[in-house]
Amino acid sequence: MRTSIPFQAVAAFLQQLGADPDDTASVEIEPGCVTVSQFRLNNDGARYQVDGTVAMVRTEIPIERSPRDGADEA
Repeated sequence: MRTSIPFQAVAAFLQQLGADPDDTASVEIEPGCVTVSQFRLNNDGARYQVDGTVAMVRTEIPIERSPRDGADEA
């Protein structure tokens, strides 16, 4: 297993999902779902805060798998 990954590879993956890497706080990958947590932005494009805490938007993206992908092995 690799010990590191170039940021450009991560950024490309996020862009394929439709997420802006600069506004992304975290990404979780599970067998059936990718969850992206992004900073919520105000109308000026700045990070939106509520009581001093940065607001987040969490998006869950199901992973479409077929038996050919090994779906029956999970």
